[in-house]
Amino acid sequence: MFLTGNARGYRKKAESIQTLLSFSAEGHKSMYTFLLMVSDYVKTHNLHFFMLFYLFIMIRWAVIFFPALRYRKYNGAPGVSFFTSVIIPVVDEDPELFRDVMTRILSQRPDEVIVVINGPENPALKEIVGETAAACNETPESKSVRTECLYTPIPGKRNAIRLGMEQVSENSDITILVDSDTIWTENTLEELLKPFSEDEAIGGVTTRQKILNARRTLTTRVAAFLEEIRAEGTMKAMSVTGKVGCLPGRTIAFRTSILKDAMEEFMTETFMGIHKEVSDDRSLTNITLKKGYKTVMQDSSLVYTDAPLTWKKFLRQQLRWAEGSQYNNLRMTRWMFRTRRSCALSSGRIC
Repeated sequence: MFLTGNARGYRKKAESIQTLLSFSAEGHKSMYTFLLMVSDYVKTHNLHFFMLFYLFIMIRWAVIFFPALRYRKYNGAPGVSFFTSVIIPVVDEDPELFRDVMTRILSQRPDEVIVVINGPENPALKEIVGETAAACNETPESKSVRTECLYTPIPGKRNAIRLGMEQVSENSDITILVDSDTIWTENTLEELLKPFSEDEAIGGVTTRQKILNARRTLTTRVAAFLEEIRAEGTMKAMSVTGKVGCLPGRTIAFRTSILKDAMEEFMTETFMGIHKEVSDDRSLTNITLKKGYKTVMQDSSLVYTDAPLTWKKFLRQQLRWAEGSQYNNLRMTRWMFRTRRSCALSSGRIC
């Protein structure tokens, strides 16, 4: 159940504050230790390595924090509309969750939705696609949504995205890639499109993301805290420069022309001679940036996503993201330093 209007805004602020406060005690201890070491250095000139480390962290956060204060959401240009395509790769999602995902996306009336089931066949998910599409299009006063369900035995998100792009309409202006466990909220699509109408130089836009039922376990609380830190810090700071280093793929929108041109490189790129399936969102962000487009976050386009419930799964997720992040950092280092040093300094996030 999602709140609307001012109530949702107050709830959002309260949740963010509560999550941050739950971690504030350790932060206070670290600050107190740092101040003691500074005092000791002034009196005895005894240099502590922790003091230098903490000073470095403070400088880094200052570099992120002050640009982030300049962030403003995009309001969009009046009278501009887009033909929108949604691609949803799915493997073996929980049927009820997937039904909710489909219902929420279809209710916001994109022009077309293309679901790509990859890996093992899944008749239940295919049936859900048909049922939700029929329910959406039986409302006569609303525009119909073209819905298509594809199947490929080849597992992998990249191949699923490629197949989806082959079915995208020639009239498509914006293509949105959505993870099959991502829950849209009210006006997710409308808000996501506004940056494209306001600035033609914007090539990719990502959403504000939160963890669903964040209080369930300690791991979900940690995941929620990391999401808040990322969104309020690095994402907003990089968005101000128009160079978000990685547009997280839970819901990510690109100009369709960029994706069509990017497919060959996207499917064949290698690192040290090895093709990597991970970090598809980072790869598409890299291609968009190298083409000279801006990549930004739209804070008012909100989605919810699940998080691992156990530490084992959580650590595996973080290691997988870290692997993709670091090899992409290496690939993009020359571009980052050539275009803007601040981008290189602030883009070392895990995604």
